[in-house]
Parts: sequence; C-alpha cells; structure tokens
Amino acid sequence: MTLSITPKSRWQTLLHLDIIKERNKPKDPPKIPQKAPFFLPSTLSRPDSNPPSQLVPAAAAAADQSSHSAKPTPGERTRIAKLQRANDASIQTSQFTTLLHSASSSANQKTGSYEPFIEYFKSLPPAKADLEIRSLDPGLLSGKHDSNELVQFVKALTAHLRTKRDFELVNAWMAVFLRVHGDVVGDVSGQNDENGNDGDMEAESTRTALREALGEWKAEQEREGKRLAELVGYCRGIVGFLRSTR
Repeated sequence: MTLSITPKSRWQTLLHLDIIKERNKPKDPPKIPQKAPFFLPSTLSRPDSNPPSQLVPAAAAAADQSSHSAKPTPGERTRIAKLQRANDASIQTSQFTTLLHSASSSANQKTGSYEPFIEYFKSLPPAKADLEIRSLDPGLLSGKHDSNELVQFVKALTAHLRTKRDFELVNAWMAVFLRVHGDVVGDVSGQNDENGNDGDMEAESTRTALREALGEWKAEQEREGKRLAELVGYCRGIVGFLRSTR
C-alpha cells in the first residue's frame, strides 16, 4: 500500500496556502518616514524653484514631443507585433500546459501516458502548483472539449489514481482544483438538470465532458478509498492480534 512518497509538508502546504499567505502578511502597512534624510535635497524648500503647476505643462510638452519624434515606422511596428505574438505564445504554453496537452492527445490516450505530466507536477513547489491550477483555462464556450484544460486535468488525476499511488497527493490536487474552479464545476452540475436549454450545443458538449470526467473521478476515488480502508483495517487487525498474543 502506497499513499504518497512526496513529502507531507508539500501537499499540506498546498492545501493551506491561502491561510499561510494571509498569516504571513504584515499586520501594519509600511510607514512612510516623516522626515527625509539630511543628504536628500528638497526642491520645495528652495525659493527659486519652479512651482509644480509650472513643471507639469513642461513635462507634458516634453513627453508629447518625444512621442512624436519616436513614432515607429511600419517595419518597426511589424517587428514589434511579431515579438508580441511570440511572447504571448510563450506565456500561454508553459511546460505544465504542454505536458498536459501532450498527455491528453489521441496518441497518448491509447497507452494512458500521464506519467511525464504527473512527475513534473509533483516536482513543483506548492506556490507554483497552486498557480498552475489557477491558470487552467475553463474554456466552456470554446466547444472543444477534447482540448479543454479542466477536462484534461481531471482525467489526468483519475488516470493516476488508477495506478494506486499518491492517494493523498492526488486528493490534495483535486481539493485545490475544486476550491479554485468551484464556480465552473457548480455551473456544470447545475446544467445537468436543464437539458441544455441554452441552445449552444458546443458549449453543452464541453459541459457534458467535464461532468463525465468528474463522475469518473468520483467513482474511482470512492473505489480507491474503499480499497485503502480495507487494507488499513486488515493491517490494524493483524497488529491487534499480535499484541493480544503477548
């Protein structure tokens, strides 16, 4: 029987990360020093200095002139647009997202290869893991349930739960997932009784896929929890029997 070889402090910190952040906040806001150090000059104390009302128009005129002189050419605008698109693509596709999509692709679904994604996820510190879970894209209106990150994440946890490893860690991940995306999960559960009256068949298919993935997770979690409870009860009975024979 293996619950999780990951350090207990890591997944417990992930569960209570919000409480830890709230506790570590300073009680009093930072105070501004009443008097500046003696070596810092003060422009307001000089009688010959220009008042702020005269400095603001001059600064605005200088900024306006510099903006006109630094107007980018069409070639520069194209280069800037390419850099922005490249930066946006790199931001949207982190290693966590890349491994999740790769594990959920049709080629890997035949073998159920979620191990690279799970091993990478296990290596993340609690703050980074919490950020990645919060960064999952719900995309309920996209209609592409095969590429929906919420569905993929739930399926990945369900597949790892079937390996009978990291029971406590997987449940900690799911607890954070439900806490962060509880509004989406609640909306999906509420749509179950409305029979898709919103008229959007693509969005309804995505909700159905997420609902089915959560149903599979629930069944697998109950099955694995029952199996572990039986093993723990068996071990407890053996230990009790050995103690009674002394």
